[in-house]
Amino acid sequence: MPLASGVEVSPLFGLLTFVLVGVVLVSLVLLRFRQSLLVGYFVCGVLLANSGVMDWIGADSSDLDRLAELGVILLLFTLGLEFSFKEMKHLRRVALVGGSWQVGLVGLGAGGACLAFGFEVPVAIALAVAVALSSTAVSIKAFQDLGMADSPAARVALGVAIFQDLLVIFFMIVLPPLLGQGGNGMAAGLVIAVLKGAFFLTACWFLSRHGIPQILHAVARTRSRELFTVTVVGLCAAVAFG
Repeated sequence: MPLASGVEVSPLFGLLTFVLVGVVLVSLVLLRFRQSLLVGYFVCGVLLANSGVMDWIGADSSDLDRLAELGVILLLFTLGLEFSFKEMKHLRRVALVGGSWQVGLVGLGAGGACLAFGFEVPVAIALAVAVALSSTAVSIKAFQDLGMADSPAARVALGVAIFQDLLVIFFMIVLPPLLGQGGNGMAAGLVIAVLKGAFFLTACWFLSRHGIPQILHAVARTRSRELFTVTVVGLCAAVAFG
């Protein structure tokens, strides 16, 4: 995609620009009519997908994949910000029991419907997982828009949503080897993926208690916002790289 100066830039940059500008414009219109911003995000995606913008800036499916990966990274980062062991301790019964029943029943229903419509088993599994899970960020935003962020219903919904978000991490680990191979290769890939995921989560838990807090305290004592920002971004990049 050429700029006015003649310099070539990645279509991903142009796509991200149109997405952000589109979200702002659509959200301003919806806020004027007192509608949820979540609707604005969806409407913006529909408009951009059918407006020919992608063809004009030269974006393709790979650019969409990279933008989607960025969205997943930000979503998981939001999960980390919202997650609290103390909160989960109070909501453990609702989160574990209610979340398990909800994911199980909806997943089985969606998977069965996909198979009934002739979808292949791997596709049915992927769609069932996608339908069964919700988003903590969406749940929180919806209750905030209704002015019910601190209500008992919001706390219960938050507990179930956090449980589902933790399942997202599990499914991100097991689905690729489960859907990408067959026979013994699938079993071996699944075991390796689970072991890698368990090791990674254990390492993150250990470092969150013995290492990272000490680093952040040392940086905070410098009273430098720039250094603190660089440190946090570096830690996020290290986790993503790992």
